[in-house]
Amino acid sequence: MKKSKKGIDLLEIKFEGETSDDKGISFEAKSTPSLKGGIDIASEIKLDIDKSKENRFTSAIKLDMKEANLAGSPFQFKGKLPLNLKISSIKNDTFDLNNINTNLDGEISCVKQKCSFVLKKPSLLSADNIIMKNPKHRIAFEEGVTNFNITPDNNAPLIEVNDENIIEYSFNINDTMLKGSYSSGFIIKPIEMNLGLASIKGTFNPSGMINEINIMSDGGYYSDNLIGIAGLRTSVFAKTDLYPAIKVSGEEVHFLGKETLVPIFTGEAELNPMFTGYDFKVLLNSLKRDLLVDIKGEYNLTDDTGKYSLKIPKITFADGGAQLSNISPHFAKYVARFNGSLAVNSNGIINNGSFDGVTKLLVENSSFNWGAVKFNNLNGVIGFKSFYPIITDEEQTLYASMIDIGYPVYDNTMTFRITGNNRIIVDDISSTLANGSIKLVEKSFIPFNLSGGVLNTVIKGIDLGDLTRNLKMTGLSINGKANGKAQFYISRGFIYTDSSIEAADKGLLKYVFDDFMFDNEELKEQLKPLSDFNYDRIVAKIKGRPNTNNGEAYTIDLELEGLNPEIHKDGIGTLIKIDLQSNLGELVKLKPILNPVPDKVSKQMEAF
Repeated sequence: MKKSKKGIDLLEIKFEGETSDDKGISFEAKSTPSLKGGIDIASEIKLDIDKSKENRFTSAIKLDMKEANLAGSPFQFKGKLPLNLKISSIKNDTFDLNNINTNLDGEISCVKQKCSFVLKKPSLLSADNIIMKNPKHRIAFEEGVTNFNITPDNNAPLIEVNDENIIEYSFNINDTMLKGSYSSGFIIKPIEMNLGLASIKGTFNPSGMINEINIMSDGGYYSDNLIGIAGLRTSVFAKTDLYPAIKVSGEEVHFLGKETLVPIFTGEAELNPMFTGYDFKVLLNSLKRDLLVDIKGEYNLTDDTGKYSLKIPKITFADGGAQLSNISPHFAKYVARFNGSLAVNSNGIINNGSFDGVTKLLVENSSFNWGAVKFNNLNGVIGFKSFYPIITDEEQTLYASMIDIGYPVYDNTMTFRITGNNRIIVDDISSTLANGSIKLVEKSFIPFNLSGGVLNTVIKGIDLGDLTRNLKMTGLSINGKANGKAQFYISRGFIYTDSSIEAADKGLLKYVFDDFMFDNEELKEQLKPLSDFNYDRIVAKIKGRPNTNNGEAYTIDLELEGLNPEIHKDGIGTLIKIDLQSNLGELVKLKPILNPVPDKVSKQMEAF
């Protein structure tokens, strides 16, 4: 001490003192007899520690004891000690607490320099403007006064001072509501939490530095604008000059937002301190145990940078098993009856609280309905930059062995991108139809919900014999090739077509039918030449909407020019026009063809 003085005035004892080094501590205390018995003690302590250093610690404390009833000698005493504690502020470079008030009803016991204070009944501690911060992050609980319900810890001392002046403390708090905000850069979000029942233990050095603190809590909850956690359990352990080690688990973890992207999880997270930040581990498991998410990484708090990896092991969806609607209702809005396997692998960097990386989705042997379109045996890897909104990396390529748009097309390779406004840019589609090809002429823009869009395609080299063999019609055969074009209009989940196919050269068509197949005698007469028809030209125009549930069908207009040698013996041909209405899907035989996945797609799947 630089100076100290002691004055005695019969009824009053005063103490004052201060230090002169950078560990500035000043105190003033006064003791007077209480009119109701015992003594009243009023004290004030001011701390200003490590003045010249960045981690400066300041505090102003008032401690009043009313009607203290103590027995013993100055070196060994015990008795009733009601405390009224007021701390105007506690500050350093990482936290700021203001207006702390509490009344503690307990008993004190001192032997020489070792003293302990045991809390005898629950007490209320109030504080406001609770702020935790570093240069780039700030958590502030400033919405009114926060009340902490302090309960005794099984008669363990609330505060204990040993003979080396090290302060140890131990207490419980129950059902404390904290409301405030988190901010980092331009990001500001409200937060709300309740620790439930929390046990707090620690030590405090007279130098003003916290040596150790351990917080255990159970039965709380947390929420902000992105996540909600119920059944929250936490463990926080901190030592001087280190970030605290944190473990968190939740019985129900909800990811919030306008859309439900993922299911409810159970979860646990572990943050292990490094010199400038944390390495972290997060494990999430859906309540039905059909989705596991494993996240690892590290984060530097001094410059807000880090890296992460995320893995979701392969999930197989099947009727009677895991369902996409249970795992992601958001994506299940766009696809129905999903069967197949999915897996996720993501790696990237963290910068100022945002994640920058590509998340790869493995799609394996998957079948589903997208509106009126049916995909069979879809394979590939999709690279996403974001899931909300959905944005892919550059061009993505998928392969489907069959796509049913009312007539099945096979061996489909699709190149596309997904932009952030819920639409797909289709750069290329190439498919096989009857040993010929269908190819996209120009890129197209299609909304996720299939509310619009146009696909313009060109058809080349269709084998008319193979085409007719795949129809559920007996007695029909044809040879030759055909070319054409097809325009597909997308509206309200359905695909409408305006297509035309024309034979590339002359050929032979035979259609032998039984009389009972047609009631219309005029139609029978019209079709008779087709029993052995040498055609010069065949044109088929198809319009309409496929795969409907209400009986709507394609309109098919056929024009055939040529002759039947037995009927047209004069060599003069005829023109036959046939107008049909049919749902082509009901006329077509679906072939379970599983062609090899193209090299480009298979290599991406192998590298996943």
